[in-house]
Amino acid sequence: IPMSKLPTLGTVVPLNLAGETLQAQFDFTEKIPDVDQYVVQKLGYTSKYALSQALAAEQVDAVAMAIKQIEEDSAFILADMTGVGKGRICAAILRYAKMNGCLPIFITEKDNLFSAIYRDIVDIGGIETKAGGKMNAGYPLILNGFISGGVEKTYDEKGRRVKVEKPSKTGIVNQDGKEIVTAPLQSDIKLLIQKDFIPKKYDYLMLTYSQLSGSAENSSGKRKTEFILNVIEKLKGKVIIVIDECHNAAGTKSSTGEAVTKLVNAAKGV
Repeated sequence: IPMSKLPTLGTVVPLNLAGETLQAQFDFTEKIPDVDQYVVQKLGYTSKYALSQALAAEQVDAVAMAIKQIEEDSAFILADMTGVGKGRICAAILRYAKMNGCLPIFITEKDNLFSAIYRDIVDIGGIETKAGGKMNAGYPLILNGFISGGVEKTYDEKGRRVKVEKPSKTGIVNQDGKEIVTAPLQSDIKLLIQKDFIPKKYDYLMLTYSQLSGSAENSSGKRKTEFILNVIEKLKGKVIIVIDECHNAAGTKSSTGEAVTKLVNAAKGV
């Protein structure tokens, strides 16, 4: 039974974990009796009803526990099975970061997951709620940079065979397949890295693990890792990182694992 009183997804836990789960819930509610109100306040929603339009009870529980861990300078691992809506939970933590004056960073396995997390952000009411209740989905800086998706052959309104440009590989597309956010050109990414800053028009950072790969001094991965570390330092650690498919960065024997470990140690929460 979730701690949240919102509508549930009907999930269950293995019997051999039930006792520990109930004890953890009891310990949590001893400190925070009203989990729903806690998340409403932390995520800047106007009411519990507004929260219920974004998250189910199990998701609220996960968000509440993650926030509490972050505020205690610790970390949180989310290991729910497929179908519980981990994407919305991740989106909620990105929203928490934005609403609480931190830079949200999203690291994932494949660039097509940029669109997935963006849609989850939209589904929970945006990265923030502006004055008058207006949703702001935010504008992400996609550190992968622009990569063309190529062209495809189709027919125009006159029935003529034509070539049209496909959405870029690193862009964000909506449910209709239309590209709504395009990553900066590679030359622009290089310039940002050289200047060591993120322009104010960007609300959060997105990248894949591949962007952190490489240990040579002049490698792209090394430069991008140092760029993010410098940004975190300038923000005095006020950065919250959501690491999707985190098994890809396990250990410190690879350059990617080493880079992620450095980022995790520098950020406020993960």
